[in-house]
Amino acid sequence: MRADQAVLLGLILASGVSGCLVGDGLRRPSPDERLTAIAEADQVGRARVRAARSGEAAFIENLPPFMRTGDEPDRPVEVRNCATNINQCPTDRPPGAKCFCFGPAASPAGNLASYLSPLLIEGKVSNDTSAIAGTDRTVGVLFATDRNVVPGDRLTFGVERAKITYGLCEVSIPLTHTLGQVERPSWWPLRFEENEKYDIVIKNARALPAHEFFSLMRSRIASSSRRDTLLFIHGYNVSFEEAARRTAQIAYDLEFKGAAVFYSWPSQSAALKYTVDEANVEWSQSNLRGFLEEYLRTSGADRVFLIAHSMGSRALTRALREIYLVDPALRSKVTELILAAPDIDAQVFVRDIAPVLANEMRPITLYASSDDRALWASSVVHGTPRAGDTRNGIVVLRGIETVDASDVDVTLVGHSYVGGNRSALSDIFYLMRDGKRAKERFSLEPVPSPAGLYWRFKR
Repeated sequence: MRADQAVLLGLILASGVSGCLVGDGLRRPSPDERLTAIAEADQVGRARVRAARSGEAAFIENLPPFMRTGDEPDRPVEVRNCATNINQCPTDRPPGAKCFCFGPAASPAGNLASYLSPLLIEGKVSNDTSAIAGTDRTVGVLFATDRNVVPGDRLTFGVERAKITYGLCEVSIPLTHTLGQVERPSWWPLRFEENEKYDIVIKNARALPAHEFFSLMRSRIASSSRRDTLLFIHGYNVSFEEAARRTAQIAYDLEFKGAAVFYSWPSQSAALKYTVDEANVEWSQSNLRGFLEEYLRTSGADRVFLIAHSMGSRALTRALREIYLVDPALRSKVTELILAAPDIDAQVFVRDIAPVLANEMRPITLYASSDDRALWASSVVHGTPRAGDTRNGIVVLRGIETVDASDVDVTLVGHSYVGGNRSALSDIFYLMRDGKRAKERFSLEPVPSPAGLYWRFKR
C-alpha cells in the first residue's frame, strides 16, 4: 500500500477499536519499522477506522513493505470488527491466510513503537505485556535547576531562586500511556491520588555533585548508539516536577536513547504570576549560560538537541547568543535548536537573536500557532507580537524553518502542542532521528509568503 495508508494499523490500535486483520505473509515489524509507520498515522486512514468501528469490512490495498514476506505481497488485508468474537479469528478467512486479533487488551496505548508491539498475537488477544517493546518503562532524566531545595524526606524543589543543583530523576511511564500525554490524577474519572499504573510518576530524585552529574551524562551519551543528548528548557507556569515528567514523556515518546536532560528555572507554577516568571527567567539566564557552556564543551556528544518551550525560549536563545558571540566554535556542537511556541518579542527576535543564532546549514526549527491563547495573552500584556504567535504575521527568516502548528494543538490553552501532540512529536522524531529538513518531512507542506517559504502541518 501507499506509505500514507500503511499506518492504518497504528490508527486502529490507537483508537481503541477491537478487530481482526486477515492477510497473507504477515510478520512482526521491527521497532524501528513500527516507529516509522505509526509516526505518520495522524495524517490518513480515518474513514477506514470509522468503517471498522461500524462493523463493516475495510480493505487495505497493498500490504505495507515492512509486513511483506509472502508470495502475494499485494493481496488486500481485511479489517473486521471482532468485538463479539475476540478470542478467535474468523473461520471463513481465505485458505492459507493468517489472522490477527487486536484491541485494547492486546495493545495498551503506549509510545510510538509499542502501539504495534504486543503485536497482533496470532489467533487470540494477548495479555502478556512482555511482548511490549521496551519493557523497562522507567526513564532516567538528568537535571540542573536554580530553584531552592524544599526541606523534607524526599528531594523536591520550590519556586525561589538558588544556586544550581544537579541531579537525576527516575520517572515511570504507565503501561496505559498515550502518546503526547503526561498522565496525572484528575477529577474525572474521580482519581485523585498518584498511581504508577495510570500516571507518569517521579519514583526517585537525587542530587549529584557537579562532577558526578557530568560524568553520568557523558557515560549515558557514550553508551547510546548515536552518542546524543537532549536538553529541554520548560516555559512559564511549570513546576520542577512537571518539567521532569514532561522531559521523560518526550524522551520516551521519541524513543530517545541518549542522555535526556532538563534545566528548571524558578517558575512560580501559577497562572497569575506571569510577571514573576518573567523576572525569574531573566535572572536565570546567566546560570543557564554557564551550564550550557559546560554542557556543550564536555558532553562528548556527536549530536546535541536543544528544545525550549514558551518563556524558556527567552533564556535559551539569549544565553546561546552570548555564548556564540564569545566562543563561535561552540556553535558546531549544536545539532538542532527547536523553539516551541517561543514567548519572545518578535521584533527583538528578528533584530537581535536570529542574526546570531540562525544558520542556513543548520536551521533553527520554530513552531508557532495562531491558536496559542497563552501567547495571545502575552502579546496583550506586552503590546507587541510574540515570535511563536502567528496572528499578526509569521516569522520567516533565512536559517529558520518556521512550522505553523495552528491545526495540531489539542490543549485547552493551545500552548503545549510540541510535547503534547502526536503530529508535532512525529515531526520532531524525523527531524531528530534522520536529520530531515522541513521539505523532507512527511507531515509538512510548504506555504509561500512574501518573505519566503514557511511550513504547516498537512490538513
